[in-house]
Amino acid sequence: MIQIVPLFIHMVCAIICMGSSAVFHLFSAHSEIAHKTLARLDYAGISIMIAGSNTPPIYYSFYCEEMHRKVKHFTNYFRMENPIS
Repeated sequence: MIQIVPLFIHMVCAIICMGSSAVFHLFSAHSEIAHKTLARLDYAGISIMIAGSNTPPIYYSFYCEEMHRKVKHFTNYFRMENPIS
């Protein structure tokens, strides 16, 4: 039986990404402050999508090796929060 949690995480991240992008493109012409704030929201949605799209391959490729899987997930999400690394 295939686990559906990683696919659910991927789909939720895709919905967040597309939703934040839609909000940005709909309301960014309102004012300069709105444009800058919504651009940050759009970039955050893209970052969430990148992390979410890496979740299923990491989960399924390290399915039998739980420790390696947890390390990969931690480094994946840590890189999303700290773009300098």
